[in-house]
Amino acid sequence: MGPNYYLDASCYIYLFLEHPQHIPQVLLNLHRLNIITSTLTYDEVVWIVRKKAGKSASYDAADIVLALDQVAMSPITKEIIARSRELMEELDIHPRDSIHLAAAQHQSCSLIVSEDSDFDKVKGIKRISTEEFINVLLKR
Repeated sequence: MGPNYYLDASCYIYLFLEHPQHIPQVLLNLHRLNIITSTLTYDEVVWIVRKKAGKSASYDAADIVLALDQVAMSPITKEIIARSRELMEELDIHPRDSIHLAAAQHQSCSLIVSEDSDFDKVKGIKRISTEEFINVLLKR
């Protein structure tokens, strides 16, 4: 099988709040790739959708994220938090970004889907935008 893709919260936000028209096609094609996210992503997505679109929309977003059986959800363990602490200092990145990165590394992901350019300075993991990810997923 191909590479592992790690989805950070910005990928979901892009879809839920900015380009919901892509959701049906994305859902139909998720099975084509190895996709991983983390419990931190769930928290961030639900919180941001709630702030920007209200409680009801956040419940819908939570339900969608939880229903995505094709997306593995990695728990954030003490081991991942310890690695994130190292990454914060090594790369001078924000705590939540370091947790996402540590989770992606823990799951042997070679690609991280994010709008956050801080991930561009990470060796061994390539950042791609959500738009690029959608293009790969839909083979555009």
